[in-house]
Amino acid sequence: PAHYNSPQYLDWAMMKEMADAGMEIQGHGRDHVDLRSRSYEFLVYQILGIKEAVEYHTGHPVRFFCYPSGQYDQNVIAVVRSAGYWGAVTTEYGRIHTRENLYTIPRIRIRGSDTLEDFIRKVEGR
Repeated sequence: PAHYNSPQYLDWAMMKEMADAGMEIQGHGRDHVDLRSRSYEFLVYQILGIKEAVEYHTGHPVRFFCYPSGQYDQNVIAVVRSAGYWGAVTTEYGRIHTRENLYTIPRIRIRGSDTLEDFIRKVEGR
């Protein structure tokens, strides 16, 4: 997150430049911590706080959340919904072709070592 002030992380100016160039910056929690079994106030700080910060610094909307390390519970989902996110992704492998369960969207892992053929195969589900 940009608030760590470390050369290993992006700063807000870098994130704005990326967003202005067409890269979508979405929410991932302020501190990338396990959100399960946390207080409501802590969840609001982590989930809504990062949404507001990214929108403020980039000038672009944040619509999706990625659960840190894929960890979530029903309270986390409730706060993600109430914060105005359109959906959220997990670390569970899979594809969806429906608008159901938009707060537990699975993903397909694409690695830097994947070839174009690997990418096509994964997206097509082969």
